[in-house]
Amino acid sequence: MIPFPIHSQKSDISSENGGDKTIDHGEFNEKENGRQSLRELWWEFLSETTCHGLGKVGSMRRNRLRGILWMVFLITSMSTIIWFLVDEVRSYYSYPYLSKTSLETFKRMPFPAVTICNMGSKNKSRSSKTEKDELYWLSISSMSVFSSKRVNWTDSYYEENGYFEPISLEQELSMGMDVSKFILSSAFDFMGELEFEPILTSLGVCYTWNGDGKATTKMSGSLYNLHLILDINRELYEAGLTTSTGVKVIVHEPGTIADPINQGFTVAPGVSVLASVSKKRFTFLPYPFHAFVEDYCLDTMAPDFINKFHPLPYSVGACKKFCFAEKIFKRCGCVQVGDLASIGGQMGLFIGASVLTIMEFIEIIFLLLFFILKRLSSKHRNSLENADI
Repeated sequence: MIPFPIHSQKSDISSENGGDKTIDHGEFNEKENGRQSLRELWWEFLSETTCHGLGKVGSMRRNRLRGILWMVFLITSMSTIIWFLVDEVRSYYSYPYLSKTSLETFKRMPFPAVTICNMGSKNKSRSSKTEKDELYWLSISSMSVFSSKRVNWTDSYYEENGYFEPISLEQELSMGMDVSKFILSSAFDFMGELEFEPILTSLGVCYTWNGDGKATTKMSGSLYNLHLILDINRELYEAGLTTSTGVKVIVHEPGTIADPINQGFTVAPGVSVLASVSKKRFTFLPYPFHAFVEDYCLDTMAPDFINKFHPLPYSVGACKKFCFAEKIFKRCGCVQVGDLASIGGQMGLFIGASVLTIMEFIEIIFLLLFFILKRLSSKHRNSLENADI
């Protein structure tokens, strides 16, 4: 082999003003070939794509007006789909949700806890030994607005008898109705002698059955489940928080705190009442789904969740009572007793696109990038060869 130098072909062309201009024919031909290849690649894509509008734009070669009209239609449709895509993304990140309701059946149904409260929880024969005692209970009851009598709070009698001290469950029991005279008879599915646990509430002492949730049943109807015969002992009523007489019945989840002020129903004396019960269980979505406008649900099942009511389970009612008691304590130092498928639809509607069309766009983008890189590489190689020469 005989080595020989390679020279680029150049021409000198004189301009009208007498200047000289040098043109590199190799570079000129390369640019022309590049433009031709890019143009052919683009027209080939327009003629073969399954995206309807782009194919129509290809008619510009034959009819310029028709091609321009289709280009306007295509730009309008593309603008519309972009608007819809932005709206869909915004909708997705707003975390929309639907309420789902399902019905479950059980061979044996867990029975709820039942709490009963005598609306007159204080036994007058136990709680009022003097007229001052009776006046005290009247002054803190809902009947005080109808009475002209007022307590002399500076009287040492009330301080000496512990009226300004916290009241315990034992003290409330000593002043309350005798449970054996209140609950005369109790039975569950024909099994009698049920055990009721005394609890301290805002209505005084109430009594809860099935607080541990162990009772289950497969019976329904008025002959089965829980039966109670109660005597409110109306003649022994002391003035209390309410002006009602009768019994407050609260049906609630076992293990939760009964709230006789905000929950339950009242049974008037001298009547028989049949109450049917159905259970509803709500499961709320965790973060980032909104629950209370801009707030989020509290995940009470999370391992790092701290339950203020342990060992009792967390409940909305208990949380409300706790917050209410906290505010009262801070104020006066005391507490009260006790969709991304719709995107495909929009694309198909406005630009006739599908998954295959998306792949075509990916292909043309890849080919364009490859073409640009190839051009840059070729220019760089030519510049090095010219420098060597």
